[in-house]
Amino acid sequence: MSLRRFLLLPLAISLCVFIYFSHRVGDSFSTLLATLDITSGLLLVLFFATFLQIVGHIIRAYKAKLLLSPVKQSSVRFQFRALSVGYLFNTILPLRLGELIRARIIAGAENISFGYALTLIIFERALDAFLLGLIG
Repeated sequence: MSLRRFLLLPLAISLCVFIYFSHRVGDSFSTLLATLDITSGLLLVLFFATFLQIVGHIIRAYKAKLLLSPVKQSSVRFQFRALSVGYLFNTILPLRLGELIRARIIAGAENISFGYALTLIIFERALDAFLLGLIG
């Protein structure tokens, strides 16, 4: 089954749910803009937060490259793209199905099994949770 066919039904369902629940988003957005005070400090904080988020994604892509390196050599750029697509589909689809999409992309591009790619992603998530637990 191709990735496009795999994503068609959940994407259609998500699109229908989004259209159904977002009919009044325009009103909410205009109310938000009317009450939000945009200052240079806010823009600086948003820029810094965006920068830190991208650096975090690059570090996570490097970690995924390191986890995959005993089996197949991969680039950080490819892992970053797969991670970004996974985040996109985590946003669109329910139940974190973006991780399945990410595993499918990695498995298809690197010629490894889907199960192995998914296991690496689950291990990576468990490692993240462990490290956050240690830090917290």
